[in-house]
Amino acid sequence: MGAKFKLVLLPVIILSYLALIDADSYSVVVGTEEHVNLVDAKFLSFTIDPKYLFSSSEKYNSKECICMATSLTPAYIRIAGPSTSRMRFRNSTIAIEQGPPRRLTLSKLYSDEDDSDYRTNLAVTHSKWEKFVHWAKSTGFDLVFALNNHDKTAAGMWDPNTTLNIFTVADKANIGPMFWQLGYECKNQSIEEYLNDLETLRVIIETFPSGKAGGWQVVGGDVTHCLQADSKSDFKDYITLSNDMMDAILLNGNSSSQELERMSEKDRYKLLKLLSTSDTPLWLTEHNYLTSELERAADWMTSLGYSARNGFSVHYRELKEKELYEPTLSFYMALLFKNLVGERVLNVDIEASQAILFAHCTSLRRKPVPGAVTFYGANMDDEPARFSIKMAKKELGGDIMQFILGHDRNGNIVVNGRAMYYEGDIRPVVKRVRPYKTLLINLPPKSFGFWVLANTKVKACFDTHNSEKPA
Repeated sequence: MGAKFKLVLLPVIILSYLALIDADSYSVVVGTEEHVNLVDAKFLSFTIDPKYLFSSSEKYNSKECICMATSLTPAYIRIAGPSTSRMRFRNSTIAIEQGPPRRLTLSKLYSDEDDSDYRTNLAVTHSKWEKFVHWAKSTGFDLVFALNNHDKTAAGMWDPNTTLNIFTVADKANIGPMFWQLGYECKNQSIEEYLNDLETLRVIIETFPSGKAGGWQVVGGDVTHCLQADSKSDFKDYITLSNDMMDAILLNGNSSSQELERMSEKDRYKLLKLLSTSDTPLWLTEHNYLTSELERAADWMTSLGYSARNGFSVHYRELKEKELYEPTLSFYMALLFKNLVGERVLNVDIEASQAILFAHCTSLRRKPVPGAVTFYGANMDDEPARFSIKMAKKELGGDIMQFILGHDRNGNIVVNGRAMYYEGDIRPVVKRVRPYKTLLINLPPKSFGFWVLANTKVKACFDTHNSEKPA
């Protein structure tokens, strides 16, 4: 039986007040007059290493896998990862070389043994690649496809001839708009050389009809390894020049914060002002090496909150193989985020600790709810957290939908105390509150949650048809 992942907005429990428990208290002040950022409708997006997509494993073709994917649209799928540097575009296939050719010895010289599988046992035909692209687009995904930038000319620059096959295939298949990314990451070259390679990529795609029409766009990869340790201008130069020549700016959240700290206050202010007024979308990616399912989900939620508040329009999560076909805690978090959290971001003043809270205007099943607010947060402490949320004016009260996620004692994923297996509806706990100006909400230890305040009249969340970024 196929999996079902459905959010049912019907109450299962009605309470007349929010229970008070012994907990660590956090004072929260919410800016409700105007939003501080407007994220893309595809804000929560994904990065998938191509070696997973090229695998012939049936688990990727299961009903559960397809159902999980379709429930998380709209989103970007960024096909990029360490295996990008081993990708080869051939006349009829796209292949990933798994290793270098075996050393040639006299015994192998006279042997009929074929070592091609050793080198290229992951490959898809052009027709299968076309089918995947068309499926993704029809499902609600937009694509970002990273090209292998490790093939160099004698002069040490990127050799674009290696990618002409895939451009030709994409053009003939009429795949429509998509982003082409130069490499998974920049390595073994200077920022100036990488920018030159990006300009070469733009020139090439503009020789194709989709490129001329603006449907094909260009974005850079992660440039962390090309930022010279003794340079204080590499990062600034890359951002400034990318702002004019690329259709989106992809930054590594881990290294970008360090680079900003290294800059002088004057240069940092100029750069942040440039980014805040630019029409070029800011994309964020991060490398996460956490293995605990709970920690990965909480880290993802926290990163989403900070990046939304800090001006990014799209956040990419690099998925582990298991997360592609098995509904983990991260999946349920992403599913609720997609169905409850809107594009307008509100400012939240809270002291960072083991517990954190963020706020957006509400969007239920991708439809904005005028005046309503969604809070989401994580508590990785061993004690419950109590958030004391101060609103700008007195609210009328009413119903609050609550979703608490975590693990039970047996390690099962639970939402509102109900174990989530391969199918089942997700139902909120509905709490009814009296009129308030300060709202108390509680979050158990080692868990994270969403709260939808459907009856609020927050000024920043009206005029939902106005999609302009804040000034």
